[in-house]
Amino acid sequence: MDPILERYRPLVNDFAAFADACARPLPTCIWTNPLRVDWEEVRDELAAEGLDAEPVAWSREAWRLHSPMRLVDSLGYRAGVFHVQEEASQLPVALLGIDPSCRVLDLCAAPGGKTALIAIRLGGRGTVIANDPSRGRQSVTRTTLDRLGLANVSLTDRDGRDPSWPEASFDRVLVDAPCTCEGTVRKHPGILARASEGSRRYLADVQRALLLNALRICRPGGRVVYSTCTFAPEENESVVADVLERSGGAVRVVPVAVPGLRSRPGLTEWDGRRYPPAMALSHRLWPHEADTGGFFAVALQRTGRTASAPPAFERPSGDRHPEDPDVEPWIRLFPDRFGLDRDRIRSYRYRRSGRRYLLAIPADHEPRLPFEPFSTGLAVLRVNGRSAKPTTRSAIAFGHAAVRNRVLLDRAQALRFVSGRDAWPTPHGAAGITSSGWVFVAHGRITLGVGVAVPDPTGWRVESLYPKHFAGLSRPSDSIDSVS
Repeated sequence: MDPILERYRPLVNDFAAFADACARPLPTCIWTNPLRVDWEEVRDELAAEGLDAEPVAWSREAWRLHSPMRLVDSLGYRAGVFHVQEEASQLPVALLGIDPSCRVLDLCAAPGGKTALIAIRLGGRGTVIANDPSRGRQSVTRTTLDRLGLANVSLTDRDGRDPSWPEASFDRVLVDAPCTCEGTVRKHPGILARASEGSRRYLADVQRALLLNALRICRPGGRVVYSTCTFAPEENESVVADVLERSGGAVRVVPVAVPGLRSRPGLTEWDGRRYPPAMALSHRLWPHEADTGGFFAVALQRTGRTASAPPAFERPSGDRHPEDPDVEPWIRLFPDRFGLDRDRIRSYRYRRSGRRYLLAIPADHEPRLPFEPFSTGLAVLRVNGRSAKPTTRSAIAFGHAAVRNRVLLDRAQALRFVSGRDAWPTPHGAAGITSSGWVFVAHGRITLGVGVAVPDPTGWRVESLYPKHFAGLSRPSDSIDSVS
């Protein structure tokens, strides 16, 4: 028995079952994108993929799969219908208690699965800030958001402990903290070799600093969720207990019930230390009970001003990202080529990103930070002088509403298209093409991306412009549809 697991023998009710569960592969779990498809379409798509799936009792978007396959190759994944994320990792978003009015900060966001789920819970509108100090890891976040068609997120790469984050500027803050990751042992059997007393002590210092800063950033009455994927109480209850003690009564634990979730209460003592009774309101997931990875999560509320907080940040008045006044010649492509309603197009504002791209940003998205995000919205057009090329992101955002030059593919041709190969729609599927050139490509009601319609002896051939990096086939910089 690994000594790292052995140290948790006093905490689990059936240690043999716990050890056995840690040695078994982790079940595959996905959550679906209700901004792209409804429940019936999800069920039909999973069946068409040959996936034996059952809904997760406690999450309205999640499904547990019993049919192993390489999901990155599936049509549903490449079309942004679903995202693969371990079931336990979806718990922090459930504890946030998001409503459409919330400004949300994901302080340790990469690789972006939780950020994307937050953005979906906001209905693809409003403001989510996804922060991670690693710009490289944030490229994965960017790809996830693009594939799912989520424009309501700005990406930053600050240290989560940085005091320049403005005080009391978010309604919800998620701190999915870096940790020893012991709870991921079912996915990464070698992970336990990284855990040690020294690593736990170092990470606990980082975690406390992140959580204290998150509470400062959150507005009074708002909510902070702290989570890790480790079993170690030193990184879980001990961290939260230390922060509660240092907050001087300005922070409390929020009881959040998650019906259907098989979780255990947090610990109230460990290794001779007693924790506040309120720690029992946190959630612990044990692999042998929930058949998930190991996980810890707790919701906290800032009830007043935290100790040693700097002066409140004054939000800038007006829009820090005004619309580029010269966008009209470019966005005219959407109504002219695809028959899109101008009011729908104008539900976004537009601005340039460098020399090559035009971004679409929800009208109510307001980062309002003292520093500039390095990525915002969706790059919907690649521009060159007065000409413009629609991107896959524009197809995802607008394609379902197109009334012409929208091509329908059967399943076999759709799989060709998202594999980067040419496709041949049936005459019925090509009926909306008015002339050669850009087309939005769909399978049923699911928009897949952008292609080029070319006359062919059989009718029309559609050249695929599906981005290879959406399917993990190349780095984002290798794709003609990528944002540099």
